Amino acid sequence: MNKKLFWQGLGYAAGVAAYVTLVAWGMTRAEHWFGGQNPGLWGPALFLMLFCLSAAIVGSLLFGRPLYLVLAGKKTEALWQAATNITWLFVITALAFGLLAAVR
Repeated sequence: MNKKLFWQGLGYAAGVAAYVTLVAWGMTRAEHWFGGQNPGLWGPALFLMLFCLSAAIVGSLLFGRPLYLVLAGKKTEALWQAATNITWLFVITALAFGLLAAVR
């Protein structure tokens, strides 16, 4: 594995962490923005649309480059890239849990 894959994996995992944090911040502010009204059908529908959009964005960030590498015939590099992306995401998640535990 080369250093380029290592740092790219960190960048993709950081992108996922930033996106997830932004969405979580938006969800905590939703009641303030929409006045705490009963959303009826639209609340669950919008939540599910956001869920699907998030799956597409996170999937692209984590697996877009590995898919490109596979299609370019670089299967070994693609596996390393996917493994590095997932490993970095695990590390960032573990650090976030550790930070949360330390603050409490």
